[in-house]
Amino acid sequence: RPLIWAWDLRSGKLVWQKDFSQYGAGGNDCGLCLMDGKVFYSTFFGYSASQRQRRGLAGSANGLTAALDPHTGEVLWLTTQHSVTAGCTISGSDGRLYLGGYNRPDEGTSDRFVFCLNARDGSLVWKSDPVKSAVNVVAVGQEFIFSNASGGDGHVIDKKSGKVVSVIPLESGP
Repeated sequence: RPLIWAWDLRSGKLVWQKDFSQYGAGGNDCGLCLMDGKVFYSTFFGYSASQRQRRGLAGSANGLTAALDPHTGEVLWLTTQHSVTAGCTISGSDGRLYLGGYNRPDEGTSDRFVFCLNARDGSLVWKSDPVKSAVNVVAVGQEFIFSNASGGDGHVIDKKSGKVVSVIPLESGP
């Protein structure tokens, strides 16, 4: 189940818990990001809604991304349109969120992307050019972001447009 908990560090007591099971199941491919006084959460459930339904699991989304108030757990916005897609956490900087992953965002495509969302409302700012994958973390710099591919090329991506400006080939060693 995709659950988030918040504890009081002084007392060790649970402050709030959020359960997103109504949107899907799984959720072990997920990440958290704290930015501008909000907690951002993104998780990947997997692909096929029909497969999930046959297994008796709720929800039809492949994943979700949400903004929460860290003090109360109140959901400020939530989207099932874009999420991390396994093997990558959510990154944030300057009012934007960056989502990558090892898996394709949808079953119907062979391409993988980095998605940039507006942290204010979860709307899509841009979808990158296709990348081999974006694992671990999308590293955020001043003008560019970097996505590392598992067993493949790394990509330098323009933060304004999502265009791949450089491909760093995987070296096989000496």
